[in-house]
Amino acid sequence: MKILRRQVQVEYHIKRSVFIGVASPVMTEDEAKDFIAKVREKYSDATHVAWAYVVHTIEGFSDAGEPAGTAGPPILRALKGAGVTHGVICVVRYYGGIKLGKRGLIDAYGHTAKLAIEKAGVAEAKEGYIVEITHTYDVKIDGILRSLGIDVRSLSPHYEEVVRWILKIDKDMYEKIVDSLKHLDGVKIHVRGKTLVEVS
Repeated sequence: MKILRRQVQVEYHIKRSVFIGVASPVMTEDEAKDFIAKVREKYSDATHVAWAYVVHTIEGFSDAGEPAGTAGPPILRALKGAGVTHGVICVVRYYGGIKLGKRGLIDAYGHTAKLAIEKAGVAEAKEGYIVEITHTYDVKIDGILRSLGIDVRSLSPHYEEVVRWILKIDKDMYEKIVDSLKHLDGVKIHVRGKTLVEVS
């Protein structure tokens, strides 16, 4: 699987039209649809907000009022051309008064999507979990996590009534963490949900 590495925004100007590409990694179709809804709300004054997404084997797109096939499909082709299996891109257009024609629209929407993909980056990924680990203050797990290859410096534990860590880890690492921590009193491990984890 391949995911977009981060959420990004880019701009492309042609013949007084402004195209804004907004891209994000997504895990599910619902996430993709929520992202599209937020972009449409943010740019409610735009002439068009076309979009496309890929979530594993599920695909979706919309021309958003542009001539059929000139907006959504070029965005989808850009995603698939980059090998992305989990990502969404919205391309917002502010019309500048000069018509681009069908070929021009296809090129502009596709180019904006490609710019967004380049800025976001594409990474190999595998299925994993969002894991919450809590423990009492008398228990120290930093050294154990470090010994498993986890960069604890990049994590920011929350110090509340207990110490709370949130990790995004693959299935293999999850099993290693459970095996390493299960014997410790005062430690709880909870899976918050599924996610995709970048393969380093």
